[in-house]
This record gives sequence, structure tokens and C-alpha cells, in this order.
Amino acid sequence: MYISNVKAWLAEVVQKCNEEGLDPATATFMFVLFSSLDFEYVSFFKEKHEQISSYSGRNFHILTPIVYHNDLVPDEEWRSLRKQFAEAGIPIRNRPCILFFYLTTSKVGYKPVFFAGYDLPSFRVLETSLRDLIDLTIDEVSFKDTNLKRPPGYTTLTLKLEERLSTPNIIRQPLTPNVDVVKAIEQELSLGKVFISHSSEDKPFVRQLMGALAKEKVYAWLDEQEISAGDNIGKLITVGIKSSDALVVVLSPSSVKSEWVKFEIAQFLSNDDTRKVIPILLGAKPDNLPAPFREIQNLKYIDFSKKSDWHNNILALRSAIEAITSKASNFRTA
Repeated sequence: MYISNVKAWLAEVVQKCNEEGLDPATATFMFVLFSSLDFEYVSFFKEKHEQISSYSGRNFHILTPIVYHNDLVPDEEWRSLRKQFAEAGIPIRNRPCILFFYLTTSKVGYKPVFFAGYDLPSFRVLETSLRDLIDLTIDEVSFKDTNLKRPPGYTTLTLKLEERLSTPNIIRQPLTPNVDVVKAIEQELSLGKVFISHSSEDKPFVRQLMGALAKEKVYAWLDEQEISAGDNIGKLITVGIKSSDALVVVLSPSSVKSEWVKFEIAQFLSNDDTRKVIPILLGAKPDNLPAPFREIQNLKYIDFSKKSDWHNNILALRSAIEAITSKASNFRTA
């Protein structure tokens, strides 16, 4: 529930999608806009956050303004955003409204496409309709091909939403407006998630690698960020591996002796095949590796042994991850 902190909201969405093994492009998003003077909306979304999130499930996500402890929303930002949408062709007024969008994918990331918008004449309309809006969206939308400009189901959905809300759609044709929320989504939403299997002795290299991947919009699962004191390490590693699109294995003199790295490779290969494994060479020799490394030793690797090759290697790694996540997306949406 954010306007001013879209990054935090996106992090929640990505986490939920990763946990469920979903591509965000298979979800539909509802953006509810209201101000501090819309008292009933403020109370409703502040007090019912958990229930709404639970009911909307994994394929429907709701974005709203932050409701602060003193029951205020960022009204200056609300005014600015309203003006931006109006100038972009979506005639938002100073009353509460809802906008619907989905995501399309490109080589640079996700692009939100707004396809429906409705003015809300009263809070009662939203309160009594929210369950139906969520169910209608989940039931009607089909993602057989996310590369389509308008995935199947949206034409019917907009008509049913109009009927349920008794108000016309203010968005005449799907569009991607040049507004701050759209920019935040395009800049922050990750294209894929990878699990980096490595030895603790290679942490400095892995942290540097993670920073470079983050700039390329790739989220990397790293144990020191995901596992806290008292956690079940093996269980969380298994969860992290299952929710990742690809396994990046750092092959170093230390990692080929690591029992944890062996465990991680075995875990990943028990769920997927070697086509989703990307070996990185960091001083280790790719031949005569111990089990289970033998299953990946014939895969094409990226050699990070020379610092001078860093930039080209990052581009090659991003390209390999992009190819894998693209195939994963097609599989999930088939």
C-alpha cells in the first residue's frame, strides 16, 4: 500500500511472486487513489490491509497510498500524480478512483500497461465491490501469451468491471503513461531471480557480483541477506532455490570442496535440469570436478578469473540469465 514508497511495495510483490514461482507478468494490479480527506478509504485500507492482501492472493496486487499513523496520506504527491495522469490521457479528478494495469516484458524490464480506470462515486461502491473486482479479474484474465499487446480476457474484464461499478471506463485504450509510479516500476521491478551458490571464502567476489546484477535488474538470493540467527539453514536454502529461475555456481578452489555448495547444486538439479545452471569460473579448473559438479562441468562457463574481463562477463551473465528467465516465463504462462 504505497505511493511514496513504490520500491517497498514492489519488493513485496516480487517476494510473493518468487515464493510462488510466478512471473509478475501473470498478475493484474489495481491502483486505488484517494486523499487524506477520504476518511473511509483511509480507515479501510489502514485497518484491513492483511485481510485484503490475503484475499487477493498471488495473482492480484493492490497499490494504495501510504496511510500514516496520524491517518494522513502523502497529499502533495497525490496531487502531483493526479496531474501527471491527467496530462498523460487518464482524466483523474480529485475524487477517489481505481486504475487497473498489467505488465509486459521487454529486454530492459517490465512495462506497466493501464487498461481500465473508474471513478468511485462513494466509498460504499468500493466496499461492496472489492471482493467481486478481485474475483472477476482472477477469473477473466488469461495469460496464454504475455507478449500480446492486450492479453486475452481484458476486453471482457473491462466490460464486467463497468457493469459491477456502474460507471464507464475512463481509459479509452491501453497505454503506458509517463508518470512517476510507472518510472519506479520500470526501474525497480526485477526481470529474474538467481540463486548464487558459493563458498563463504568467496563472499567479497559474490557481494560485488550481486551489486552488478542489481544494476542489471536481476535479484540474487544470498544466504547472508536471507538467513537470520535461529533459522533452519537447509530449509531456507531449499525455499530460495525453488523460487529462483537460475542457479549461478561460483567454481573456485574453495567451493568445489564445500558440502553446502554440493547440497545446493543437488537441490537445484532435483527440481530443474542443467539448462538453468550457469557456472562461473573463479580459479577452479572445470575438468575433473567432484560429484555433483560433474553434472555441470561440461556446461559453457563464464571465466571471471581476470578482472579485466569484468564488464564483458557481467553482460554475458545478464544475457544468460535473461534467456533463462524468458523461457521460464513462457513455461509458467503456457
